[in-house]
Amino acid sequence: MRVVDAALRGGAATLLLLIAGLLVRDYGHATTARLGAGFAIGVAAYTICSAPGSADGTELWHVPILALCCGLF
Repeated sequence: MRVVDAALRGGAATLLLLIAGLLVRDYGHATTARLGAGFAIGVAAYTICSAPGSADGTELWHVPILALCCGLF
């Protein structure tokens, strides 16, 4: 079950980052697209931060992702 959870979280984060990239590429001049891209990046960070076992935050790579996740709320 842990493998399925990691696969679904990875897929969701990848799709959200793809949506953010496409919003910036196609509609980068619009404020709403930039806000939507920022929201998608924050939600992708949240999917990684809310994974079981990632709450300790002892790894250095976890700090910027946690900052993106907390900046969403």
